[in-house]
Amino acid sequence: MKPAATKAILLLSTASGQTDAAEAYFKQLTAFMGMENCVLPMYAEIDLAIAVENMWLETDAQGHGGVWMRIAPLAERMEAVGKILGLPEHLRAYALFPYGYPAEERKQQDRWDESRIHYVD
Repeated sequence: MKPAATKAILLLSTASGQTDAAEAYFKQLTAFMGMENCVLPMYAEIDLAIAVENMWLETDAQGHGGVWMRIAPLAERMEAVGKILGLPEHLRAYALFPYGYPAEERKQQDRWDESRIHYVD
C-alpha cells in the first residue's frame, strides 16, 4: 500500500474510533450521505445502513473480508472524517467500510443467544 494511503487509513481509523479495524484490509469504501435534494432525510441513515450491509454481504460472497466502521450519528466523527476526505458541505460521512483480503483468518463467532429472542404467539 502507498504511504499516503496508509496514512489516510490510519487517520480515518482514528476519526472513527476504531483504530485496529482498517489496518486489516487493503481497500477502502466510504458511504456518504448527501442531504441536498433528499426527500425523506429522516430515513437517510437507515437507507445507508442497508447499502453498507449489502456491500458487506457482496464482499463476503466474493471471498473477501470487510469491517463496518461506524461514524454516524456521532457529529464529531462525521466532521473529522469529512475533513480528512475533503468532502463538500452537502455531503456527510456516514460509514467507512474497509474491505479486501483479510490480513488474518478469524474463526466465526457464535453470537446466538436465544434469551435475546422474543417470540409472539
